[in-house]
Amino acid sequence: EGLSANSVQSLLADYEDNLWAGTLGSGVNLFSGETFVSYNYRNGLSTENVTAIFTEPSGRTSYIGTTDGLFIFNQSNGLFKKVTGIKEIEKANIASLSTDASGLLWIAAGNKVFVLKRQGESLLLNKQFSRIDGVPLLSPNKIIHNSEGNCLIATFGSGAFFINGKTEKSFN
Repeated sequence: EGLSANSVQSLLADYEDNLWAGTLGSGVNLFSGETFVSYNYRNGLSTENVTAIFTEPSGRTSYIGTTDGLFIFNQSNGLFKKVTGIKEIEKANIASLSTDASGLLWIAAGNKVFVLKRQGESLLLNKQFSRIDGVPLLSPNKIIHNSEGNCLIATFGSGAFFINGKTEKSFN
């Protein structure tokens, strides 16, 4: 069998060369090179609209962004657990996920960027941006971190942004 749906919103090749495909309406698919495995509400997702996928560089943790918040994939049992306790992202439509060199998880959702830090098994809100360099964030849709530790944010209405430590710049 193949993909569970033809509307693919997000793709990721993980560190084991598996292909993840997040669909609109049919959950997420994992292709190991031989077979597709489909994950959906039966595996703990509260929605089957998967908008962002990110695996930490260690390969241990996979984050799934949806139109109903953030989920963490448990590789040992094949189940997803919703991230709760951070009201700002519990029902958020997540557009992009990335981690920085220190392991902080960056999330683009709505008109904000959220930065979460891991504390044991929990995630805590560390920081949030609604403006960068004095410019409002309008629909951030992609966050990436380069090898130099810089964070780059693309938006649907306010250009692009650059963050490195205390330096914040807008390009619009």
